[in-house]
Amino acid sequence: MKLLSKFTDLVFKFIDYLAVKFDLPTSYDDPRSPVDQALKPNIETAKRLTSRAEEVFSKGNSEKAINILMYVISKFPDYYPAFNNLATILFIQGDLQRSLSLFARAYRLCKTDNELIVNYAEALRLSGKRKEAEELLKKLNSQ
Repeated sequence: MKLLSKFTDLVFKFIDYLAVKFDLPTSYDDPRSPVDQALKPNIETAKRLTSRAEEVFSKGNSEKAINILMYVISKFPDYYPAFNNLATILFIQGDLQRSLSLFARAYRLCKTDNELIVNYAEALRLSGKRKEAEELLKKLNSQ
């Protein structure tokens, strides 16, 4: 019985760790808790967490914003705004190669988002791929 008690304590400590890392509440019956999100992920959760990451980033905590966006991407691999936002943060931090990869993924998921296209084109331009950047911007102008 003592071993089960230690294991349970470990599980709850891990859940609390995730809650702190992703800036979520630790109440297990709260719909924003990591446990509830893991069991019932939906698009509203993705939108809310992506918005929260933008908030956190605007306050200067890029590491926490990156963690939140990585969580969103892991739960919602087709939610392109999270890829766009993560790529933008990495781009700002100077990680051009990773940001290009994430922008490309976001663009494959949605080819009509103007903000995404402009961000991706700027990253391509700075990486020396001016022709690809111009082609993207031409598509933007033709919409």
